[in-house]
Amino acid sequence: MLFGNENVKKIIFLIFLALSLFSIANSILIEVEIPKSLEGNFTSFSYDSSKDILKFWFEFYNSGSTAYRTRIRLDVFNDSKIVFTGWSDEKVLMPGDRKNFEIYWYTNSTGNFSARVRAYFGNEIFERRISLEKKNSFSPEDVFEIKNFRTYDDFIVFDIKAKRNAKDVVILPSDFPLGWIFEQKKIDFLKEGEERTVAIDYHPTVWSEGKLNLIIASNEGRYKTEERFEMRKEVGILWLVHFLTDKFKLFIRA
Repeated sequence: MLFGNENVKKIIFLIFLALSLFSIANSILIEVEIPKSLEGNFTSFSYDSSKDILKFWFEFYNSGSTAYRTRIRLDVFNDSKIVFTGWSDEKVLMPGDRKNFEIYWYTNSTGNFSARVRAYFGNEIFERRISLEKKNSFSPEDVFEIKNFRTYDDFIVFDIKAKRNAKDVVILPSDFPLGWIFEQKKIDFLKEGEERTVAIDYHPTVWSEGKLNLIIASNEGRYKTEERFEMRKEVGILWLVHFLTDKFKLFIRA
């Protein structure tokens, strides 16, 4: 007989194998063709304007299928004039992640303000507008000393010392060169007489010498010091000595 039972079984097996391979290949093809999306949005927001240190809290949600880095920017307006720009730190958001960002603003002025909030993610921008009202203010006491300010390629370093016990100390760069990013820093507690070395990351567009203000405020805004500094990088052996010294102090603090 030309086709026996064994041959029939082989033919059936080959047909089944071919169909299985075709199904697997088709499944792989469908998986590859699933489109990627770059999306995100704010899912919650709050702020407290009862104190002179205003804390803004944002939750951002990666609602797409692509991972990216995210940073939040806050611009505060008095009428049409920007009176403050603050940046959060940068965080990685995987698809489906929700992460919190905090930005602080110090002011002892009262009145109505507006704010523009922008999330920068994957070279995209998501924007929201909000209205602010501040009714209370304090006359702050100058209790902080800032010294040994130095500028490096992508961070600044300085020492701060408190004349009083200070809690919830926020360090806010302001009035820095346009287009630059300066992160903020928070210290939970600074003991009276304690000296703390602080580093703050920044990201210039094209680096050039400039100026910035450092605002140090604490105890709900009752303590506040503000100084203006020249951003000028050192060179040669002096740069090396200060760089190694600062790195060592930051390592000890960490």
